[in-house]
Amino acid sequence: MGIAGSARDSEHIVNRIAEESDTVVISVEYRLAPENKAPAAIYDGYGAVKWIIENSESLRILPEHVGVMGVGAGGWVVVGLGMLLAENGESDLIKY
Repeated sequence: MGIAGSARDSEHIVNRIAEESDTVVISVEYRLAPENKAPAAIYDGYGAVKWIIENSESLRILPEHVGVMGVGAGGWVVVGLGMLLAENGESDLIKY
């Protein structure tokens, strides 16, 4: 049994959310299991959130409006990301 996934697999959901909410949606690829052991994907999500906030001006987005969501295994990444942000005292960086 193979396990695969990509940001492209959720493209229809991401596009609908962006259109209906009039928001910028940045879809992030993360390292997948089983080749990459947990919590690699969570650290990828953390790095992406930090990069997006640090580059918000050039991305033309408001850093205080950054939120996260996940579909399927991405939901697990979002939960872990929230926990990591809380552990680092950074839970105020994102909206759920």
